[in-house]
Amino acid sequence: MVITSIRYYTLRKRIKTIYYIRTEHMKRVYTFLIFIILLLSQLSLLYAQNEDLQELGQQAGIDKISKALTIITGFYVDSVDTDKLVTSAIKGMLKELDPHSVYFNADEIKRANDRLLGNFTGIGIHYEMIEDTIVVLHPLPYGPSAMAGVLAGDRLISINGNKATGNHANTAWISKKLRGEAGTVVTMEFLRPGESKLITLEIERAKIPINSLDAGFMLSEKTGYIKLNKFSRTTMAEFNKSFDALEKSGMRNLILDLRGNSGGYLDVANKLTDVFLKKKLLMVYTEGINSKKKEYFSTRKGKFEKGSLVILIDERSASASEIVAGAIQDWDRGLVIGRRSFGKGMVQKPYTLPDGSVIRLTVARYYTPTGRLIQRPYDKGKEAYYDEIRKRTTNNTNEHIDSISIPDSLKFYTPNHRMVIGGGGIVPDVIVPPDTTAINELYKNIRNANLINRFILQQVDKKRDSLLQQYPDTDAFIQKYPTQPTGFDQFIAYCKQKQLEIDEDQLSIIKNRLERALKRSYARHLYDYSSVFRVIATDDETIQKALELIEEKNIAKRYNLKM
Repeated sequence: MVITSIRYYTLRKRIKTIYYIRTEHMKRVYTFLIFIILLLSQLSLLYAQNEDLQELGQQAGIDKISKALTIITGFYVDSVDTDKLVTSAIKGMLKELDPHSVYFNADEIKRANDRLLGNFTGIGIHYEMIEDTIVVLHPLPYGPSAMAGVLAGDRLISINGNKATGNHANTAWISKKLRGEAGTVVTMEFLRPGESKLITLEIERAKIPINSLDAGFMLSEKTGYIKLNKFSRTTMAEFNKSFDALEKSGMRNLILDLRGNSGGYLDVANKLTDVFLKKKLLMVYTEGINSKKKEYFSTRKGKFEKGSLVILIDERSASASEIVAGAIQDWDRGLVIGRRSFGKGMVQKPYTLPDGSVIRLTVARYYTPTGRLIQRPYDKGKEAYYDEIRKRTTNNTNEHIDSISIPDSLKFYTPNHRMVIGGGGIVPDVIVPPDTTAINELYKNIRNANLINRFILQQVDKKRDSLLQQYPDTDAFIQKYPTQPTGFDQFIAYCKQKQLEIDEDQLSIIKNRLERALKRSYARHLYDYSSVFRVIATDDETIQKALELIEEKNIAKRYNLKM
């Protein structure tokens, strides 16, 4: 009887313990499920206008997800990280939508807003996590990564010897590895499409400025030039300051360079567009299945409604840049020159979740005044969507607008009866294709090893004072600086010293490109950031074409423009 009592007592205690564990586990499960239901309820508000969809599909979806989570958390063989499970589920849902609907945890959303709201110290790249690999969208112009030779489309393989692919390499992990004190060096390995060997680059971290205006200066006696890299909260103040200074210097024509400008705030894009248009003109409109059509009109505040205007764009000009260029083109207000823009015409709205994380969900699309959809197709998947941009920058595939075969559905007409092209992105009035003729294996090897920047830095360190005495400012540098100030042969000798094999035939092809690159690198290390753009402007094919056309007497008549 004693043994039986002991067994009974032991069994009873075990049952209580199991019951306690099961109860505590189910409490966590129920808490988790309440969070999921609240999350799905918040998302369900997005579909409130579509009652049929809400009634037929949404409740069934909520029930299905809730039941799946109950089964997984209640019966899976091991313990489950419920937060990780929720995050994966959200990312999985967004992956089925479009390339620009994304999820950020609380830390990631802060970093995502840095480029528009503050500054940071890092290597200066825009990137996207595709599957389990970081793909460079583009390096910030003349930032540490760009100067080191990082290119759009590069796949990040390792950071300081740490594998940068796989499940552990999320956005937070990557950011922590890439950011650090200014002046410290990070060693990175990249896999570049089309190349079999990994590329190793040493990149020195630096303060990444939030300025949206890279440069503003006079190209000639009457033509000003302004370069914007983003549309941030400081953009209009920066633009107005530069514009007013140029106007006092005699500016009558303006070249606005939006190449490489990936966008930013819609209201800022509209304020900039308003500078150039007369009042009550449609600048852009947005529309989606659950978002009513919303139109944005110009006001009477335009300070440059008359005067010749040229907008420069390329395959990295996106979103807000495309809104400005599209409106200027559609109203015959100015000439658009360069290459077809990125084609990002999606409106994202942030939705904050209970834990501070954020879903930036696409809720509408952008349309130009003539009704052109800015967004290009993304039906082949996210990787192919971004890979197309890389192909555009490395292949001379741009044609003259008159030679492109265009279906009638993509033909739109301006008030002056000029034809503009739809189908995604803004197609320029004048196309300037990329210069790919002088890029060979030798040039790639020099660029990948960052030899130009390393050589110039070595030279500037040795004789900075004498160089500044000879060229005290950027104007003197542009006017007096010879093609080979320290000797082109010295640079080639430096390359050989770094164990780079020099093919003389290939060298003769890229010599002019290398000389220009050396000159630009000198300007960057001797003067301020904007000086680089002043040097670039002297031999940039697109800028020179724009300058030629904008100062042509009959430009308005030739292109049927109102300016």
